[in-house]
Amino acid sequence: LLYRIQAPLITSDFLRAANIDITHKAAMNCLCLPSSGLPNTFERHEFLGDAALQFITSINLFGSHPQDNEGALTARRMMCVRNSYMRLLAYELRLPKYVISSSWSRRDFREVLQGKSCRQKISAGMLSDLMEALIGVSFEEGGIPKAFATMLTLGFKLPATNFDDICKRAILLYHVPKSGGYETSDNSTSNREHVDDAFKVWKTKLVDRKLLERRIGRTFHKSSAQLVCEAFTHASGSRPGLPSYQRLEWLGDAVLYLFAAEYIFKENPDMTPHGMTDLRRLAVNNTLLGFVAAKYKFYQM
Repeated sequence: LLYRIQAPLITSDFLRAANIDITHKAAMNCLCLPSSGLPNTFERHEFLGDAALQFITSINLFGSHPQDNEGALTARRMMCVRNSYMRLLAYELRLPKYVISSSWSRRDFREVLQGKSCRQKISAGMLSDLMEALIGVSFEEGGIPKAFATMLTLGFKLPATNFDDICKRAILLYHVPKSGGYETSDNSTSNREHVDDAFKVWKTKLVDRKLLERRIGRTFHKSSAQLVCEAFTHASGSRPGLPSYQRLEWLGDAVLYLFAAEYIFKENPDMTPHGMTDLRRLAVNNTLLGFVAAKYKFYQM
């Protein structure tokens, strides 16, 4: 009996202390490690949370640092998602105190009721995985906004703290005023210096956008003309005021990573984490993406 009621008690204590808005059952399934012998989804949600963490961090940095190239953005993202950083946050939350890694003795149960710390031996790597699992649970329950809110509650330091602002900021990077022209959110002189030249180049490529829409069966908003052109502009063909696809490729990688993880997670409820990882590796790779690009004749754009 003590073995079965320990998890709900510890989970309730954790949710009160951490103030995380997720269901009790989901939190309990994450806090119970496979070694506990109790029902758990820790490893599956860690798979989903890793993708959500990558995406939220990526779009946050993409909108907050419009002048950074993909190399600088990657360096910034690594600072936000590295295991040592997540372990530090886990210790600040006193997460090891709430993890259930094995069955407890009566003495352990008595200590919990008395408000004392339980003697848990949790590896440092496991703590970062637990942080991702909690983000994964939040994403499953409430999508990106809830996962983002959970990240802030867990202590992640991100440039922006409001998800709607992040999306608006990313959109403003490609705002096209009625006068015709391309401007970034900061409206700096250096960014606007070659506006007219860049816009003329984009305007000549609108026919490619229309051709692309016919081939893939999707219509892009008129304001996306710049984005479509940028997505097909190699770094060797870019010029001041006309960026290449590298920043969008960097963001798209995180989007694809998340969408594939979410689909595999939902469509294969009984699949092991290793199986999901292998399936994603088969579904998202350069060879497959190259075949898709060839199918739609992107090389003619």
